[in-house]
Amino acid sequence: MRPAPPDWRQSPFFCIQNELSPATLYYTSTSYLAFFTGMKGFGLGGPTFAAFATASGPRVVRAGQEIDTAAMNQCWLLVWFAGAPGWNDWDSPWVVYLQSRPLSGRLTGDGLVLRFAGPAGYALLMPLYGYFKPPQKDKDFLAAHGLKSSDVRTWEWAERLPPRVVHRVQWWAGVLRRFPIYCEESFSVDRKSDTVTLRQRFEWISIEDAWKTPAVKLAPVSPVLAHAARTGFPVKFSRSLTDADLFTPYGPYVGIEGADSYDAVLDVLAYVHETEAAGPPDLAAHPTVGAALEVLRRTARAKFPAADRYQYDHGGLQNFCWAILGDQWYAKALPYYDLPTRQTALASLRRYFHNDVLVAERFKEREFPKDSGRRYLILEGPGIGSWGVLGDAGKFSTNLCETLWAYAHFTGDWELIRTRWELIRRLFCTGAETRWATFGRAEIAEMGDEAAPCLALARMAYRVGDMDTYAYACLLAAQEFTHHWLKMRGANYYRERQPWHSMEFMPEEVYLTNFWGDTAGWQIDGPTYPRQTGERQFENRWVRFKNEDVARFYRDYLGDETRREMDLLTRRWDPKRRTVNDSHIMPSLVQLRSLLLNEKPADLARLATPERFGGPPSGIIASCVAVLRTSRPTQFQRLIPAGEPTPFVAGVQRERAQPGAFLVQSLRCESLGSRPESRRPGWPTVTWWGWKTPSGFDRWVFGSVLPIDKGQPRQVQTFDLNWNSQLFVFALP
Repeated sequence: MRPAPPDWRQSPFFCIQNELSPATLYYTSTSYLAFFTGMKGFGLGGPTFAAFATASGPRVVRAGQEIDTAAMNQCWLLVWFAGAPGWNDWDSPWVVYLQSRPLSGRLTGDGLVLRFAGPAGYALLMPLYGYFKPPQKDKDFLAAHGLKSSDVRTWEWAERLPPRVVHRVQWWAGVLRRFPIYCEESFSVDRKSDTVTLRQRFEWISIEDAWKTPAVKLAPVSPVLAHAARTGFPVKFSRSLTDADLFTPYGPYVGIEGADSYDAVLDVLAYVHETEAAGPPDLAAHPTVGAALEVLRRTARAKFPAADRYQYDHGGLQNFCWAILGDQWYAKALPYYDLPTRQTALASLRRYFHNDVLVAERFKEREFPKDSGRRYLILEGPGIGSWGVLGDAGKFSTNLCETLWAYAHFTGDWELIRTRWELIRRLFCTGAETRWATFGRAEIAEMGDEAAPCLALARMAYRVGDMDTYAYACLLAAQEFTHHWLKMRGANYYRERQPWHSMEFMPEEVYLTNFWGDTAGWQIDGPTYPRQTGERQFENRWVRFKNEDVARFYRDYLGDETRREMDLLTRRWDPKRRTVNDSHIMPSLVQLRSLLLNEKPADLARLATPERFGGPPSGIIASCVAVLRTSRPTQFQRLIPAGEPTPFVAGVQRERAQPGAFLVQSLRCESLGSRPESRRPGWPTVTWWGWKTPSGFDRWVFGSVLPIDKGQPRQVQTFDLNWNSQLFVFALP
């Protein structure tokens, strides 16, 4: 993190971009401000209309006309692009909110130009509907594809600005008089109620304007949590929510009015504190139960021929990163082994975990982010890289926690966990890649990699007496469950607000897969969408899904959606997926339907019988366990007893060494359109990820914000204000 200098507020021109607000804040000591400039160079016309409030009601001017700034009786100027060159399919209304009254204003062919009698002070720029793109005239994208049409018709606004639009602009005027700049996050775990309370307290930049606009604080809720809450996720807020009806790439923008802080209580820690109990199979339930037990024992005997050695899967330790993710099944299946095999396996596994697994040389140390002082141990291997960051290697080291817990729980070897606890803690990097806006870890498409490692770390931490790590892992587990929830229930929110990142229509079968940064937000794909893509991440949804307790969450809350998807996959997948269990990658359908639907052995037998199970030894054992576990009623074992709430301590911000600065806007502070190697410092340019301009530039451009009418900045410096906000400071020419 590059901290800002203490006198940054004295800079003649700066701007702040963050993940807490859909607006970007600008400050200038100059008497000039221009917005939406330089768009022609990208094949785009500037705003065609502007509106402002007067004593007699809203007044609209066209491009080329003066703005009667003396008549402005509110702090805002609304612009839109109806009929503008290059804006062929959609529009995007934007609002400029001012602190000082302009001396003059004009909507020119190159943007909105404002002049002031003195310093302009603060100004905020915001897309009125966020990332939603209302149609141009006769280009109703939603209606053309059979979806509910938008009621935002900007081509009609020139004649009369609808009252609902005026009300929306005015409401945001009050909200943006208090600009959120920092979220202090703390949390407490309550073992009596199996809940985690997330407390978020906000700091603001207060803006008193020339119109004396009444300020309204809106304490924002992470759009991921807000999206999950509106679809039924088990969370309760300390105060009622206000839905701003503003679309972001990360979810709906929702907040709590009139508050500096709020609590959100997530009721999901039963899945941390309890686990599915192992028990003897019911051999009378179905003939396949005995067959599965025999196949499991035969496979285990072959896997563990001697107590003084361990047979590596996947060809040896060079493929350790793959093998270790399936090795947990050898521990999980211990209750089903015959006694001689169990004794041999216990000794063999002990040798393996002590001598080969939890040893420092197995991992690579990585500082992340660079120069942050935070060092993690990551697990690289064939096909699993880190590319100078954490990458897939960080995901695999984190996943190792699940295997470690399974080993300790089923063997009783907690001494290993205690003696190598510092090494284990450094394997876990979920928090390092979690932002306020994403709420859970970003860039994880595989649902088997979410929540389960957090459960495992929390349980291990509690056993070794590390209560801070226990509580922190509980928090992250709760937050990761929101991703599971939205990956099952969240896609329709985006379908109803198309177009998304292109004019390609998003059909009914699409899935939220993982988060990217910038204004990319959720990545969405499906069997046919998008038409061209490097990899269809939805095909990786169920990779490494093997955790009984995460599966219980699905059964408790997401049963209908899960059954529909499992039935679809049963029809669609290659028939070998019924029988083959690549325990380190894709589970068998037998395992998935057992865990997610609790299907009985007779039902699973219609997919495959135990003698047909395939894959590495750990995969065969995993499929056998899938049959055995549902032969008897499911029971749960309490691992962590009830207790008093933990003190409130710092949340994810403790581990975020660089800010999450994106929500709805993405600033570029360099000359755009030229070759990257020839770019120089430039005024802030507002962009959107993914869209191409008519000129072929790979981002949609809403023009630059200028504090002077001529010249370029001598220097642009970027600083991190905190884990939520990024500061750009410009040296005037």
